[in-house]
Amino acid sequence: MDKSICIEKIFTEVDFYDRFAEVAKEGFSHVEFWSWSTKDLGRVTAELRAHNLSVASISGDQDYSLVCADEREGYLDYLRRSIEAAKALSCPTLVVHSDAIGPDGKISASASHLSDEEKFAAAVETLRLGAKMAREAGCTLVLEALNTNTQPGCYLHDSQTARRIIDQVDSPHVRLLYDIWHMEQMESNIPATVRALGSRIGYIHIADSCGRHEPGTGNIDFASFKQALSDIGYNGTLGFELTPASDSRNACGTIRAF
Repeated sequence: MDKSICIEKIFTEVDFYDRFAEVAKEGFSHVEFWSWSTKDLGRVTAELRAHNLSVASISGDQDYSLVCADEREGYLDYLRRSIEAAKALSCPTLVVHSDAIGPDGKISASASHLSDEEKFAAAVETLRLGAKMAREAGCTLVLEALNTNTQPGCYLHDSQTARRIIDQVDSPHVRLLYDIWHMEQMESNIPATVRALGSRIGYIHIADSCGRHEPGTGNIDFASFKQALSDIGYNGTLGFELTPASDSRNACGTIRAF
């Protein structure tokens, strides 16, 4: 499995474009970051080439809600531009969410007036259209559920609803991003959940609970989690989207040993 360093949270002590060199110094070959629209993609590409790095994932949505049918046109237009950015970066994976995400990183309330049934139906239809775009581009959309403690009002806050959406979309180009830090707060028996999700999982985000630091700093049983991943034959990316407990270099040492 490839390990990806989220440079939105690790190496934040240096300028964004200097983080690529820091990741390479620590012996990793994959990075991930969030919004592409705020980045100089030409400069990102230059840093990737200079340090022999690959981008594992970027965000595919931002300003529009997947679960709001009235926002479908805007959502798909932004997704289309995200896919073009991913192609320019040779990035195979785009992370998508149920609700719009504001500039502060918090969930928007634009779909709060809709019922859960309306949100579910809108998500399925929009993702079916998005799946066609992803198939044509040769990339994958991974749908991420978030916790409602730090993202109150988020529609998609459990993996079972995500599973139902993915099954309805029925495309190999739409998978689940399982973020263990988010889901540890929302679900019980994570290993059993992972086994039930099986091949629907297309990407993993890792941080320990409750501080969102390195594995071993909190209360998640990572041995059982890793066994569950082995049981389902997961061989995709492990993205380390965590805040270093002390500093980024120490965090990278823990990640290397994971």
